[in-house]
This record gives sequence, structure tokens and C-alpha cells, in this order.
Amino acid sequence: MANLAVALANGGRGRRGNDADLYFFWSLERVGVIYGVDKIGDVDWYDFGANALIATQRGDGSWVGRSGHGTDVDTAFAILFLSRSNLVRDLAAKVQRNPANAELRANAAPPAPDDSVGAKPEPGTKPEPPAKPTPGTVEPPGKPVALAPPSTPKPTLGTTASEIAIELTRTSNADWEATLKRVREAKGQENTGALLAVIPLLEGERKATAREALAERLCRMTPISLRGMLKAEDVELRRGAALACAMKDDKNHIPDLIDALSDKNEAVAKAARAGLKSLTEKDFATANEWREWYASRK
Repeated sequence: MANLAVALANGGRGRRGNDADLYFFWSLERVGVIYGVDKIGDVDWYDFGANALIATQRGDGSWVGRSGHGTDVDTAFAILFLSRSNLVRDLAAKVQRNPANAELRANAAPPAPDDSVGAKPEPGTKPEPPAKPTPGTVEPPGKPVALAPPSTPKPTLGTTASEIAIELTRTSNADWEATLKRVREAKGQENTGALLAVIPLLEGERKATAREALAERLCRMTPISLRGMLKAEDVELRRGAALACAMKDDKNHIPDLIDALSDKNEAVAKAARAGLKSLTEKDFATANEWREWYASRK
């Protein structure tokens, strides 16, 4: 435990440089999940790791460290950490049931056994019979107590892109829609940054709705800003900007979307084509055909 706390304090540095060792983070997650602990020493291990990982995520959604494992492996380690994966649930259950691990889980010794439970009477003594109610007496019923309905806590959001992204990864299915709505409607570029960071980690319906939320946020951008975003390094930002151009229904973005048809990322090119179809009610197979059509309109 002491060695692990020291490693946390040092930031999980790799042996070959100052970049984080992503294998360390996955190992850290294994300890935290298997033992069922929120903190190691005084450090919240998940907050520590998630902040570090969100901050070092690359533009294409991947991770790479200096530990020599390669991008694919390092990205897998990061996703396993952020998703709190539990690949050995039977082992985790066994470890957490073991009284010897109580100190690790709660910094407390295992509870002392209750000697009164199942105790046998001393030899030669008779056990006392249970007390009988006095005849003719009836216990008055207690007054009904009005119970207030349980309140549903609102999802909380942080103040930085990393904190908001972490909250999104932790949000339950029941709270997902409300939390995403708050991120979509809130002011501040940190909310856009959080969506860009978390979208590569999502799947299925969550990923689709997060992408929609990003595009809706980008609709607030000026035409100049959107043109710059269409050429950004981040794939999700380019894709969201292409959809935002169509959602704004601004035909001045037609040349920008035609250029985006040649994007090296297929998802961005598809978004640009969908945007062009929405703006023009036309559909052409190639970027050159789109350019010829647009030139003929002048």
C-alpha cells in the first residue's frame, strides 16, 4: 500500500520518460476495483487517473505512453481504466468478502464476533422463557408517519473539461439524458472540450447522442470559427462542424462542405455529404461533381 501511494504521488511516471505509464494506470484500476476501494492512502485513485488520461488523450481519441507497449495497447489500458472494467468478478467478490482485507477497504479492523449469538446456557441453569403479555392490555398502534418521497439528486458537473468528461463517463443510463442536456446547453468551451474527449470512449446510443449534442453546440459558432473547425486536427470536431454547417442552414458553407468531402476520415466526409444534401437537396458522387455544380450556379 505504501509503495502504491508513493507511485500515485509521483503521477504514475513511466520508466523511460516523464509520460504516464498506462500499464500502471490499468494495474491501479485492478487494485481499486478488486478490493472495492475508492481511495488508496488519501488519494482518490479514479479521479487521479481519469484526470491524467483525459488530459493526455490524443486528437484521434487514442493514447500513447513511453512504456513501449504501442498505441493500440496503451489505448486499451486507458479505456479499461476509465470504464472501471472488472474482468474477474468472482475474484473481486471473494477478496471483498475476506475479513483479512477489511483494513485495506475501510481502514478498520474486522468486526469482533458477537459472543452472545448462539450462546449456550451454563450447565444446570434453565433458559428464561420469553415474556408473556399481560392479559387485558393492548399496545396502542403508533401514529402513521408521513414519509417524504425520495429526492432524485441532479447530476453534478465539474468546472473543467476533464471533470465534465469524467462525470459523463460515470453517469448512469437513467441520468444520461439530463446530464448530456446540461452539457449541451451550458456556456463555456470546457463543455465542448468535454464532449470531444468523451465521444471516442462511448458506444452505441450514447455516442450518437453525444455527437448530436456536440453538433448542436457548434451551431452557435460563427462561420469563420466553423471553417477553422473543419480543418482542425480532432476528427470529432471536424465531423461535428460539418453537421453544424448543415444545421445552421447557411448556404455560404457549401464550398466549405465540398472541401470537407475530401477529408481523410470517412466519417467526416460522410457528414459533409449529408450536410450538402440537406443544404442543396442535391446529391453527387464525387467532390469534383459538387464543385462543377456549384460553379455552374454562379
